[in-house]
Amino acid sequence: ETEAMHYRLQGGPVDTTGSLAYFGLAGVNAAGKWRALPYFQPEQEESLEYELSGLIAGLANPQRPVVGMISSLPIDGSEANVYLGKTQEWFILTQIKRSFDVQDLGNAPGSIPENVDVLMIVHPKQLDEKTLFAIDQYVLGGGRVLAFLDPFAESDMEIEKPAEDEQEYVTSARSSDLGPLMQAWGMEQVPYMVAADRQAATRIKSTIGGQEKGVVDYVAWLTLREENFSRE
Repeated sequence: ETEAMHYRLQGGPVDTTGSLAYFGLAGVNAAGKWRALPYFQPEQEESLEYELSGLIAGLANPQRPVVGMISSLPIDGSEANVYLGKTQEWFILTQIKRSFDVQDLGNAPGSIPENVDVLMIVHPKQLDEKTLFAIDQYVLGGGRVLAFLDPFAESDMEIEKPAEDEQEYVTSARSSDLGPLMQAWGMEQVPYMVAADRQAATRIKSTIGGQEKGVVDYVAWLTLREENFSRE
């Protein structure tokens, strides 16, 4: 029990006297560094292989890769704008931080740091020439880019106030692209189009004007199951 507590395993009560049972896992590498899964929860069985792989990878490679992030969205929980206020850090970024060191490069960096292993670009909007040039140079130097582009991002809630009318709000364009880099890299993004699948549509409650209109198939949100993926 002392050893389990040392590795911060979580004890669960097994009787009324306060006795605890420990059902977790701790791993130690040759350098004496350790990582642990505090408790195996039955409802999280499907993610067990992922958790074990992450634990082993973290012990085998203590030097975590660096992800440089460029984003116009408040993924890190930063202030969206003066009207929306501060938002919570997105779940996907919280998960990424478990395995990688995330370095926020801002919306328009003039250069990409040499220590960045992967450049993650999320919903880039109107990047200036200096930033586009820096991204292109990073790729030409062997860098890897993971880009998320969207012709209509529902999560883009940037709001601008028109100068002529302080009482009204207008929503800015919600599209993103990498400008001339797409053509230079031999890629194309079809503007004003999104991919949808009626058979894989997610069932959601529809609300219009504050009133529920029943459950509908929302074709833009896909629920993908085993049959949607090819094992080959």
